[in-house]
Amino acid sequence: MIRAFLFDLDYTLLPYSCPQNEMLEVLLGSLAGYFSEWVHPDRFIPAIMKGIEAMDRNRSGSISNLELLSSAFTSLVDVPRERLEQSLVDYWRTEANSLERLTRPSSYPRRIMDWLFKHDVEVVIATGFQAPLNAAELRLKWAGIPVTDYDYRFIATWDNMHASKPHHEYYQEVVSHIDRNAEDCLFVGDDWDSEIIPTSSLGIPSYWVVDLGTELPERLELLSGYGQLPQLYEWITSLNL
Repeated sequence: MIRAFLFDLDYTLLPYSCPQNEMLEVLLGSLAGYFSEWVHPDRFIPAIMKGIEAMDRNRSGSISNLELLSSAFTSLVDVPRERLEQSLVDYWRTEANSLERLTRPSSYPRRIMDWLFKHDVEVVIATGFQAPLNAAELRLKWAGIPVTDYDYRFIATWDNMHASKPHHEYYQEVVSHIDRNAEDCLFVGDDWDSEIIPTSSLGIPSYWVVDLGTELPERLELLSGYGQLPQLYEWITSLNL
């Protein structure tokens, strides 16, 4: 029986109007503007990208993603780590709402959460977007499923995770945070290579959130189901939980 649902956030529960690479460009430009008073964009963007790449490689199990980002960034920009980390948190608190214009939320995430919480299923936000907690909370608010309305079992952030997608260590760590076995969980995500393949390799059943017109891969046996959010809602509410 499924005891916990592990949800990716961006492009799964929170659709966007643009591809991920375009969203990243907008985010980087916004961050660079916020930091421009003390770091020129020509220095900031290479430094933050070096930090992102360091986090993306992480599968250590012992060094947090935030530690790696801070170390990589400050190797190129001479700034105290504490100032960098606090400024990144402050950005998500004060400036990041401008990014909401890129989102295309629907009513289905809330309908899904209402049903799962009504049936006492644990819900985890297993986002691969490495950022502070307030960044995840803001995006959950944009998706219509804020932390003020739902008591999520665990939310992955850059300081409580020590591995990143697509590495299977990321998913092992998420499962360990909630003290569950792989077979007790079901993962819901939009990315075949970085989410469906590694979760399946660990024995975590998965649901692929994908446009119905997408060409399907050969290994459909890896999936418990697939479709867009309306199909996911119908599938979840048909389960005997």
